[in-house]
Amino acid sequence: HLRSETKATVNEGPVRILVDLDASQKDPPLTAEVEAKDVRLDIEMPKSVRYFLPVLAGGKGITGKLSLEPLKVEGRGAGWDALRGNIHTVQDGKVHVSSGEVQGAPFLAKLGELLHKPGLADLKFDTIDVVFRIREQRLESETTVKGRQGQILSHGWVDFDQRLEQKTTLSGDFLKTGDAKWDKGLEIAMERGGVLTDGTISDPHTHLDMNTILQELAKELLKEQLK
Repeated sequence: HLRSETKATVNEGPVRILVDLDASQKDPPLTAEVEAKDVRLDIEMPKSVRYFLPVLAGGKGITGKLSLEPLKVEGRGAGWDALRGNIHTVQDGKVHVSSGEVQGAPFLAKLGELLHKPGLADLKFDTIDVVFRIREQRLESETTVKGRQGQILSHGWVDFDQRLEQKTTLSGDFLKTGDAKWDKGLEIAMERGGVLTDGTISDPHTHLDMNTILQELAKELLKEQLK
């Protein structure tokens, strides 16, 4: 039976990791706990970020201070191939990143192209908050990014094979391009549908959710006709 607890200071912030593994069993049960407080990020974008923050995945770097509320993960199996089928969070995980900048995020770059908003790949933010859970071989998350330009809301999932589905809406100056008609169209699109992203982390495909947008507009036209 292995039980190991590590407490350390990482980039000026305290981190605690606890691992409990009963290797005497054929499918050894694993429990892991981790928490972090105000860990300074001033590094290349870690690969793990692609799961927790798919909106920012693939970026060249990220700065800010990261905190992770106490998180407990459980699973059974010897090695990742066995664990991946049943590993899960016991409760929702919560990540908070404050006062930072993301550099060169492919998803944000494609989003900028779609919205006619160049330069979105390099994004300064006040806060990023993520609520996530691991289950059924994927990580589901709800992400809120707030900054001077406005707000980005994104929810969806990334699986262990790096496939993803996300739905994203933006507000504030993110929808201001200098073209009044286009900006109004973007505002309507965000209110009624948003942006869909699928594909993989390394090759995301981004497009407006036209089906939902058209359905919502049709409902509104029908209401007007029935008045």
